[in-house]
Amino acid sequence: MSTAFVETALAAGLTQLEPEERNPMLTTTYGTGETVKAALAAGATTVVIGLGGSSTNDGGMGFASALGYRFVDDKGRVLEGRGCDLEKVACLFPDRGMQKRLAGVRFVAACDVASPLYGKQGAAWVFAAQKGASARQVEKLDDGLKHYDEVLSRYCGKEIGRLPGSGAAGGLGAALLGLFHAEMESGIRLLLQTDCFRIALERADLILTGEGCLDVQTSMGKVASGLLEEGRKRGIPVCAVAGCVKNRREVERMGFHTVWAASPEGMPHSMAMRPDVAKENICRAVAGMLSSLRE
Repeated sequence: MSTAFVETALAAGLTQLEPEERNPMLTTTYGTGETVKAALAAGATTVVIGLGGSSTNDGGMGFASALGYRFVDDKGRVLEGRGCDLEKVACLFPDRGMQKRLAGVRFVAACDVASPLYGKQGAAWVFAAQKGASARQVEKLDDGLKHYDEVLSRYCGKEIGRLPGSGAAGGLGAALLGLFHAEMESGIRLLLQTDCFRIALERADLILTGEGCLDVQTSMGKVASGLLEEGRKRGIPVCAVAGCVKNRREVERMGFHTVWAASPEGMPHSMAMRPDVAKENICRAVAGMLSSLRE
């Protein structure tokens, strides 16, 4: 059995785009689907897809299109499967040949959020603005996701949009759950189950973790909180570095040994998101943290 790991943050990630390119009405998960297709061609029978850090809000239509599905409007025109197409979907059709190819494949969606597809806690309202959507576009995307869910749920024979995680990665979770029968798993739980991670923990004196923003949501099943819990069990101090830290008192009460913000105060978010700048900021923060621990 061969397992492939596909990272949405790289195949359709927000940090892969310049600020002026970020528009969830137009971005697509098609590249993530192409990556999975390549993994299948290489012999993968299990595909683990990391849901997080996406630039998209297409409901996973791009992903599904790359794997043979056709989404059409009420005039029979095939849609590209972008965020702007959500409200236009009338029905969808699978590719029978691809369906046979996928029959023996196990899909696992690694996810750290339980967001539904639409609504105030859904993909558009919670995440689309940070992906470049205006207030009007957020409303339009949410309306589109609700309509898309009606079509998707009718096709699947069950309601998809209210399933936990269906709103992950701009709705890619919904396509994975409905069309590819994916198992939704906690990303940190999958990591903790690996032999290499257990071996690393046995040798560790310190755990260093982090995420884009440390805030009250960090405790809700995210990687940093999972590592913090594991550190507690083993008596290993856990330090965290993040792009920014919000509600610092609440974050510190979670039990981290120390918490550092990588981005200098006042640095524009667009600048901090640049890979070269982020790398420099993180290296500086980690060096400062380790230096303080030696004192």
